Amino acid sequence: MSCYAGLSLEGARMCGRVAKTRRGGEYLEHIGWRESGIVLRFDDAPRYNVPPGTRQMMLHRFGEDAAPGADAVWWNYQPGWAAGKGRAYPNARAEKVLSGSSYYRAPWNARRRGIMPADGWYEWPVIGGAKQAHYITARDQAPLWLATIALYVPGEPSDGPERGQAIVTADAVGGMVDVHDRRPLVLRTEDALVWLDPATSPELAGQLLRELARPAEDFAWWPVSPAVGNVRNQGAALIQPLA
Repeated sequence: MSCYAGLSLEGARMCGRVAKTRRGGEYLEHIGWRESGIVLRFDDAPRYNVPPGTRQMMLHRFGEDAAPGADAVWWNYQPGWAAGKGRAYPNARAEKVLSGSSYYRAPWNARRRGIMPADGWYEWPVIGGAKQAHYITARDQAPLWLATIALYVPGEPSDGPERGQAIVTADAVGGMVDVHDRRPLVLRTEDALVWLDPATSPELAGQLLRELARPAEDFAWWPVSPAVGNVRNQGAALIQPLA
């Protein structure tokens, strides 16, 4: 499922669309926050075609008491001081986050680290001269804990990229480079909890990203219907392998 003759990365975009095949409350239960009092607020239905520029559940521990929290946070990121200087971004390169880029320095130092739960994401590599949508998911069918960095401030509305979140990405490894040269950094449950802990220093959080993201062999991917290219299309058929 990971090798194609004539495949090119030209024109492909990384993690610009995700799939959530579970109800929102299920993610909270999977990560062990069943008793947190927030499950029912996020018992929304599955969505198989989720684009940036929408508000998505983000797990965090930003509050004054550092209690587990979940809020609907804008998926796109642009600091207020950068408004008008370029477009907002749904993804944040780990290299820039960890090197102290001014774009990410304030939330990184403030430990505004989040998790966007999902079950898979889509890529559009070029195969034989044409883009072909692919779906990528965990082989063990566990939820994907996508590491994010956030400008969101609890208690304030998240209605744009200046209060949004970005998925942290790194260079693709192993067979995953066949579908894109970048990958979202997906954490195991135990590492996601450490990532969210405000007691985790930026240094340790950086080590989680560099060394403990789930490896390529944890994932499977296959070509899917071009219908996923239209965000109005929904349903489980979008993630089924092409015949």
